[in-house]
Amino acid sequence: MNSNPLEDPSLHFSERLELMAKRVVEGFITGLHRSPYQGFSVEFAEHRAYVPGESTRHMDWKLLARTDKHYIKRYEEETNLRCWCVVDVSNSMRFPFDLKMDLEKPNKLGFSLLASASLFHLLKKQRDAFGLGLVTDSLDFLSEARITSLHQRRLIEKMTEEWTKPSSQNSKTDLAQSLHLLAERVKRRSLIVLFTDLFEDASRLDDFKAALQHLRFRNHDVVVFHVHQKSTEIEWAVGNRPLKVVDSETGEILQIEPSQIRSEYAEAAKKYQRSMQLICGQWGIDWVEADIDKGVEPILVEFLQKRKNMAR
Repeated sequence: MNSNPLEDPSLHFSERLELMAKRVVEGFITGLHRSPYQGFSVEFAEHRAYVPGESTRHMDWKLLARTDKHYIKRYEEETNLRCWCVVDVSNSMRFPFDLKMDLEKPNKLGFSLLASASLFHLLKKQRDAFGLGLVTDSLDFLSEARITSLHQRRLIEKMTEEWTKPSSQNSKTDLAQSLHLLAERVKRRSLIVLFTDLFEDASRLDDFKAALQHLRFRNHDVVVFHVHQKSTEIEWAVGNRPLKVVDSETGEILQIEPSQIRSEYAEAAKKYQRSMQLICGQWGIDWVEADIDKGVEPILVEFLQKRKNMAR
């Protein structure tokens, strides 16, 4: 008899995904050593980060004096949290391709969807509304933010459909356009949690910055999870044998000698990542480095603990 329900062949993939999300949530609740009802939504309910240029009428001056951080007070009628997990589903997110259906060690897309499913489970426990967005070079899907079990089940099924479908070279990234569309669609102040590998054209950083500004001017609280496999995509630890590299979004093929470009590639990758971090920091946007090899649970624990500390 199989003791691991995640490997039960009688369960549909969506059921296994839901079970895994519940397991992750219970694990990081234990890791936080306190009830989720006292943490995840309460901080967002009481304060939000100040956006440069807006009115200081509701600035929390006492918190500023104590922490040297600028926060705006939220009032009773604003205290219900609405959260959208927005997942980049472009083809580059399906790397590593051999981990496509692995719940225990997922690829970038699987990591992002599992993390989203876990946050949905936690938000539902707290009676907070949650929704799902899927983006490529456009806003492909955006649900409403609701709180019901039926809504949660439908989102799990949508994520399963996305996770298990074949990859396509037509699935490209244009985060700037996608986020502008998102800012227009989500009218009320919300928490936007973006999962992406940030594989954008480096010459278009200003477009990405403008899209984040759009979200912040809509008064959204934004978190960016930079989802990547650090060993290969940042440090270029791919051995020294000649490689044929295929661009997962365009199909372009390159023949390379890893040893000849390793240091130059790693330096460029880290510089690009720092540029993205700086853009987020300029607009009070949380940045989370999400190395998929570390696993979903420890990264979510660190993220939630950081959010708790910010509100103290």
